[in-house]
Amino acid sequence: MQRRPFLKTLIGGLVGATQPALSFAQNVYPDRPIKFINAFPAGGPSDIFIRAFTQRLSAVLNTPIVVDNRVGAGGAIGGHEAARAKPDGYTLQVATSSSLIIYPVSVRKPLYDPIKDFTPIAALAKLSATICVPASLPVNTLSDFIALLKANPEKYSYGSAGIGSFVHLAAELFKKQLGVDSLHVPYKGSAPAMQALVSGQIAWLCDVPSTSLPFYEAGKIKILALCDTERSQALPRVPTTVEQGFPEMLANTYNFFVAPAGISAVVGETLNAAAMKVMRQKEFTDQLRAQGVVPILDTTPAQTKDLIRIETARWTPIGQANMSD
Repeated sequence: MQRRPFLKTLIGGLVGATQPALSFAQNVYPDRPIKFINAFPAGGPSDIFIRAFTQRLSAVLNTPIVVDNRVGAGGAIGGHEAARAKPDGYTLQVATSSSLIIYPVSVRKPLYDPIKDFTPIAALAKLSATICVPASLPVNTLSDFIALLKANPEKYSYGSAGIGSFVHLAAELFKKQLGVDSLHVPYKGSAPAMQALVSGQIAWLCDVPSTSLPFYEAGKIKILALCDTERSQALPRVPTTVEQGFPEMLANTYNFFVAPAGISAVVGETLNAAAMKVMRQKEFTDQLRAQGVVPILDTTPAQTKDLIRIETARWTPIGQANMSD
């Protein structure tokens, strides 16, 4: 899809032609501060990304942006707040796969629907799960680890950032596809789960590079695989699951830029163009890649909608199999 150039000028001109009494300034979006709802705690990986992104987006749109943390229920509280907001372009969200997709397919009565209740603006970034074990565990490849789990059913437990989180379902996907059994030990966030792994309280953990990278570099854990088709720039020595002969073991989480359902196409295109301008800033993308985040440099609202549908279909079976109230 070819984007319309100089959207603000075009919008103002079209409206002014049909309604002469209205001034140009009245028809330019945005003309007041924008609020971004963040469904996750301050200081975490999602919060750091959202604040870095919105700071740059504010400069591109030339309007103040306020980040409002609405935390709880694995992202559901913030997601619900964003879904029910007025669709005028002044309440927006950068949602993760955990809050936008995995939560709705993992509970019996979700507060919102990822397709019906949001207007997709852009897919901003991708993170792939890493399969991590303590440095002391006597395995060095994914095949060795699978053999160890199969030889010792239920002996080795795994941790997660909480029931219904992306890393929980990534591990359940791993178990299902590879035919292994392991007890789930949920923690209240990635940080305590990683500490449990380092101390040997659990035997393995699926997590994202931005969390696992510091512990890997410090020699406290081994990363056996990246659950993707290509290696990470931040983890160049870590082979992918595809390289190791497990092409179906793919687990990615995305940062999605969304608005409440019903937002106008013109505002959506304005936001998409601004978001893509931010995502093409080399300094920003270099920082993201160094943290194991893959920036998405060119995506339309329609492509984002398709990706949300694909990911929802992908995670629905494993989410329903691990459904909670």
